[in-house]
This record gives sequence, structure tokens and C-alpha cells, in this order.
Amino acid sequence: MDNMISSRLAKKIYAVLFSVFLWGPVAILPEMADAQILDVDQLTLHIDSIHQHQLYGNIKAGLDLNESQTHVLHFTSSSSASYFMKKDVLMLLAQFGLTRTGKTNVWDAGYTHLRYRMDYNQKISPEFYAQYQYDGILGMKSRWLAGSNLRFELKRDSLTMIYLSGGIFYEREKWNTGVVNTAVNPADQYILRNKIKINSSFKFTRRITDNSDFVFINYLQFVPDKDIIYPRIAPSMQLDIQMSKHLQFQVAFDGLYDFRPVIPIDRFYYSITNQLVYNL
Repeated sequence: MDNMISSRLAKKIYAVLFSVFLWGPVAILPEMADAQILDVDQLTLHIDSIHQHQLYGNIKAGLDLNESQTHVLHFTSSSSASYFMKKDVLMLLAQFGLTRTGKTNVWDAGYTHLRYRMDYNQKISPEFYAQYQYDGILGMKSRWLAGSNLRFELKRDSLTMIYLSGGIFYEREKWNTGVVNTAVNPADQYILRNKIKINSSFKFTRRITDNSDFVFINYLQFVPDKDIIYPRIAPSMQLDIQMSKHLQFQVAFDGLYDFRPVIPIDRFYYSITNQLVYNL
């Protein structure tokens, strides 16, 4: 039995080490990947009730148009899906949003995230992911990433789940300095940055009542060099209330603190949202 456990653990570690050698050399290429800090575990919150070869997901969308002295257009669209196989799960998340006042965009952002997790129901799970993101208001023209993690289950019962993850990823960012209120040389309008980064996260989930859950997660990302003292930290909290078989109400807080932004913008950003979610 001990030899079998050691063999399974070795295979998972080899899978992550292989991805390090796969993505590490990519850092020298001119085109490739990036990062957005997302909570993908929301799609596997109740995995005890999931059967193999089952597709699970949700869709959210909204459109508002207000007219007073100026026209205000607000559009949001997001969706997520997980396909559970015998041992593994494939996850896809996407979100896009636009808020426009008159002829000015005050919010224009979105992302697409793809993740493959092996042995999702085991104590240790390797996972691989890729992502694209943009935020026109902050000046982020594009952000690409690809990487892998090892995910450790510290505790899981009918009320509480605790996970710890760690891994490595390659990130490619393109920023527009034109959004900053300073004079910019046209030749220096765009900043391109390629980095290999370390990623770690801690997640705590608690069942409050039969139809409500509380989730806390914190991400830490940093470069393994002299800039290790300038990480990105992203805490988030979410309350999920199941209203019916398919309808769910969510209240969420998401924050991001960047100790050294690529361009001179605020270091701390946060959002508080509440929404209805229709689960397929």
C-alpha cells in the first residue's frame, strides 16, 4: 500500500515538474502568456455530489441603459463550466463587462480562463491552466499566462473545506501608459513585461446553513528574484445562498494589492458585487 501511495504521489510531482520545464523556456519567446487572480474552485464547491462525465456550469448576463442628461450603458456577461471525468475535471470561466457614459468608457474589462485538474477528489491534485485578460481603464491592453500548481487538501468534511496550493507560471503583460495623467513619449506608450512567477493560495470554505456557504481565499504571487519583496496579494470573500435548485444569490468582495504596479496607478483595487446566478 505504501509503495502504491508513493507511486501516485511521485506521478503528480513529476507532472508539475514537467510543466516547469515546459513553460520555463517560454520566458524567452516574444509572444505567450499572463495572469489574473481568479477563484476557479467555485466550480468544484460541492464535488461530493458530482458524478463522472457530468457537465456543470452557470450563466450570468445583464444589460442596463439609463438616459438623463447623458446616456449610460452597462453590460456584463459571464459564464463558467466544469466537465467532471472519472478522476479529472476540465474548467472554463469567462467574463466580459462594459460601462459607457456618453462617449467615454468607465469600465471595460474581461477574461477567459481554462484549467485542467487531475485527481480532483484526492488529497493532492496537480493542475494546469492558461488565461487571457484585459482591462482598458487600468491600461492593461493584454495579459496572458500559463502554468501549473499542486493543490493540497488539508481538511474536508460536510461543513468545512481547506486547501493550499502552490506552483509556477509564465506571465506576459502589455500596458498602455497613455491612461496615466502624465506626458508620455509615443515611443514609450506601451510597456511589455515577461515574467516567471511563483503562485500560492489558501482557501477556506464553510457551510453556514443547509443552503448557504461562506468562502475565503487569498492569493500571493511574486517573482523569484530581487523583486520578491513586491508581490501581488488578492484576498476575496463570497457568500452563496441557494434560493432554489438552479437559482443562487451571491455577495462577493474581491481585492488586489500590487506592491509595484507596472505603470503608476493605484496599488489597491477592490470590488463588492451582488448578483443572481442561474446554475445549469
